[in-house]
Amino acid sequence: MMGSAAKAVYPRKSTIERTIAAARAAGIRVGGFEVDPDGTIRILSERASPAASDAYERWSSSRVAR
Repeated sequence: MMGSAAKAVYPRKSTIERTIAAARAAGIRVGGFEVDPDGTIRILSERASPAASDAYERWSSSRVAR
């Protein structure tokens, strides 16, 4: 079949929950996670995930500087 794309294979909710629990058990402070269409689960530590207010502050200060 020409032009057919590979179907996304997302992990189940239980798989994501187990992965987050394992990261926490390893001492990682989970700040979020990403799931790719190929099933990859990426755990983001709190340090790697800027707080929403921090992102807003950076955006806001860049707007004022103009």
